[in-house]
Amino acid sequence: MPVPQGEEPSFNVNPTRQIFHCFGCHKGGDVFSFVKEYENIDFPEAVRRLADRAKIPLEYDKNPGEQQSRHLKERLLQIHEQIAQRWQGALANEASGQIARDYLARRGVSEEAVKLFRLGYAPDLWDDTVNWAKSKDHELAVVEQAGLILRKQEGNSYYDRFRGG
Repeated sequence: MPVPQGEEPSFNVNPTRQIFHCFGCHKGGDVFSFVKEYENIDFPEAVRRLADRAKIPLEYDKNPGEQQSRHLKERLLQIHEQIAQRWQGALANEASGQIARDYLARRGVSEEAVKLFRLGYAPDLWDDTVNWAKSKDHELAVVEQAGLILRKQEGNSYYDRFRGG
C-alpha cells in the first residue's frame, strides 16, 4: 500500500532482504529478531515458535553429548546477545562512549544505522567485560569460550579481549 504523500512510514518491511525496521523505536532485523522483540522471548524460543507456525518439525539429538553441546551453544548465544546490548548501551549513553560517537559522526554513520546494525562500544578497560560477566553470574570459563575474555598466562584471572573499540 503506498504511503500518502507527505507522510513517512513508521514501520518498513523489505521482503527482498527479509528485514524490518521500525522508525518509531529504531529496532530492526530479521524475522527471528522481530518475533523475539514482539513476543519478548529468547532466540531458541523464537525459532521453536516460527517452526511451529510453519509446521516445520525441529529434531533434537537424544544423545546427552549433543544436548550438552546444544545447551552450551544456547548459553554462548545468550551471552553474546547480552554483551551486544551492554556495548550498545555504552555507545549510546556512557561518557566513555563519546569518542566512539564522535568517530561514527565523522564517518557519517547515522543514528539509524547505529541502531539498525546494533553498533556498540567496548569500554577501554581491562576488566569491564569480566566484571559485567560476574555481575550477570556467568561462569568466566564460559565467557572465555564465547571469545570475550582471555585467561592470563599466570594465575587464574581473566582480562577483556575487546577494549576501547
